[in-house]
Amino acid sequence: MGQVPAIVDGKLKLFESHAILIYLSCAFPGVASHWYPGDPAERAKIIIQAEEILLRSLSKLENVWLKDGRFLGGSTQPSIADLSLACEVMQLQLLSEKDYNRILSPYKKVKKWIEDIRSATAPYFDEVHEHLFESQKGIREKMVTQSGKNNVRSKM
Repeated sequence: MGQVPAIVDGKLKLFESHAILIYLSCAFPGVASHWYPGDPAERAKIIIQAEEILLRSLSKLENVWLKDGRFLGGSTQPSIADLSLACEVMQLQLLSEKDYNRILSPYKKVKKWIEDIRSATAPYFDEVHEHLFESQKGIREKMVTQSGKNNVRSKM
């Protein structure tokens, strides 16, 4: 199955939109630094802000949109909105297992919602996310290897 969005630059192939944006902002001269600051302190501020926004969004998803049912807005069946948002939330799978659990463990309804969408759309959900699951394994293995070398916390 083809992946969209995608970018190929020489031998580098990327299939995830956030990775593509970071690569483009860093790889080419002249890209304004506000997109992804080169200064580590400024970049850290952006990462912290992003995590704060993510946690507020997950809280709203849990306490408002999933308050009254298995799917968004209290529905008993998934909608396109469920599929679209679930694909965004699934990208958290690329975090280290520790960060993934730290971020998502307080949100039991969100985790159940993902599983309900997965079940309702089986086997297609796993097929669509196959590349993500493959990447997750490689990224987490790399994080474990790197953390053993320098014990640096994974970046979000």
